[in-house]
Amino acid sequence: ARDTASVYYSNLLFVDPAEAFEYRLNGTIADSIDLDFIYLDTLNEPSWLEKWFGWLTGLGRAQDLEIISRQAWGADESLRNNKSGVETWPLEYAQPEVFIIHHTAGSNGLPDLEQAKAVIRGIYYYHAVTRGWGDIGYNYLVDAAGNIFEGRSGGDGVVGAHTYRDPGCAKGPEAGYNTGSIGIALLGNYQNVDTVTPEASAALSHLIAIKGRALGVEPSGQTNFVDRTVSNVFGHKDVDCTVCPGVDLEAELPAIQSAAAAEYSTLPDPQANAVVAGAWVGQSDTAFTLLANESKELWIDVRNEGTTVWRRYVDAPKLVVRSSETSAVRSADWVDDQVVANLETPNVGPGETGRYRITVTAPEDSASVRAEFELATDGQIINGTAAAFDITITGQPFAGRLTEHNLPAAIFTKTNRTVTFVFTNTGRDTWQRGEVKLQIKDANGAASAFASGSSTGSMAELSDESVAAGQVGRFTITLQSPNRLGQFNNQVSLVREGSELVGSANTLLTRVDSTSQAALASHTFPTALLNTWTVPVTVKFTNSGLTTWDRNIVLKITNDA
Repeated sequence: ARDTASVYYSNLLFVDPAEAFEYRLNGTIADSIDLDFIYLDTLNEPSWLEKWFGWLTGLGRAQDLEIISRQAWGADESLRNNKSGVETWPLEYAQPEVFIIHHTAGSNGLPDLEQAKAVIRGIYYYHAVTRGWGDIGYNYLVDAAGNIFEGRSGGDGVVGAHTYRDPGCAKGPEAGYNTGSIGIALLGNYQNVDTVTPEASAALSHLIAIKGRALGVEPSGQTNFVDRTVSNVFGHKDVDCTVCPGVDLEAELPAIQSAAAAEYSTLPDPQANAVVAGAWVGQSDTAFTLLANESKELWIDVRNEGTTVWRRYVDAPKLVVRSSETSAVRSADWVDDQVVANLETPNVGPGETGRYRITVTAPEDSASVRAEFELATDGQIINGTAAAFDITITGQPFAGRLTEHNLPAAIFTKTNRTVTFVFTNTGRDTWQRGEVKLQIKDANGAASAFASGSSTGSMAELSDESVAAGQVGRFTITLQSPNRLGQFNNQVSLVREGSELVGSANTLLTRVDSTSQAALASHTFPTALLNTWTVPVTVKFTNSGLTTWDRNIVLKITNDA
């Protein structure tokens, strides 16, 4: 079989143990040709400890479907990595739409399970190392005894390497059928060599029924797939120039498909009466500091407390912003303003934990921010999944902190006072006079009552020509207290081009008192009187204010009635 324009591979052969081999090339041979022979002993079984652990963890069960795991059949996971230790074939996922049936054209795995495992180890090495794929190409394999084996690492929805039509194939142009398909290989050669056993046929139909129901692929249906309409269960040769899966297995496919469809119809729909629920489990951080515009990767773990599998490649719950507003920490890799991230873990069954990985970017216009997220599906929030991160932000271009001022805590009405505010430049950029200014407002955002009678208004210029990062700048303003009494909230901040500098806002309280004040000194009010008595009373006050009293000041007496 040709793999590239200049490389050809023979079929994988399984033979009894031998000490030597011979070969013969048929056809016209070029003047120079390189031949590589790769041979290995796949009967070299795992250690007893590996076999015990494989037996302990090696069976995946769903609706009585037993799948022998990679560990149980002895997959050497190091073969998935290149010489640098990097995974040769990174995992990729897609929603399965069809089942494509193959044969391996070699041993059918008999006479026993250990022989079948050895055959699969050989196929694995051939695909992963010899052909350089980095893993076995089939998603599942079935031996003649009806044992089902896990193939490509990654679980449901992982894209395999089993069906790819070459450019020269008469059935159509070059096309890939791996994405969106589940490739199942039956061990053996069914091109007039082996016979499909009843055990293999039953296992194959059972696997298709269970996986079809779980993934929403009806065995009896048809699908518009890649470049043609196909049955949801079909053989490799139906879309490619090959004899795979062999005439004998191809002849059995209608019966296998029919049996799978019959079992499929008896299985419960996993989406019927589905409960979607989750619970926060953990997160990478809770509080941290970032520079303005600095990004940080975070993760959030959530347990599936519902009744269905969350599948990343279908429509798993998404991590969203816990607000209808755009988050201040949005990063470029978010899905949109509201959807932060998709599930990272491909398949999360009930009781299992999935991870969401996100990136946040610190804004320039805040000193701190609380970023809150939670899961949602179909627009509905999943309660109990919220996570929050408290972020302190430093290094903004323009930021300031009030370090000193002489605004009085109390002042008389209509009093002029020259006030100096000292701010430290806590940002990165230098302040320039005329660019960074002091602003005073009331609590309601209007111009300060203290500035209404001031000749300089509610803004003040920087006293210095410039203030570098880490240095202090002074702003001097003449204020006049209002002609009314009470407590006043003065909102003091620095502004640049109409925007407040980060961290510069302060609320300063000032009480306004009257210049005319009195304190009761003594009185001769009797404690009791008859209703017919007339009694002279003297009341004395001390002038505790700033103005002189004259006869225009009168005593006023009221009562509570």
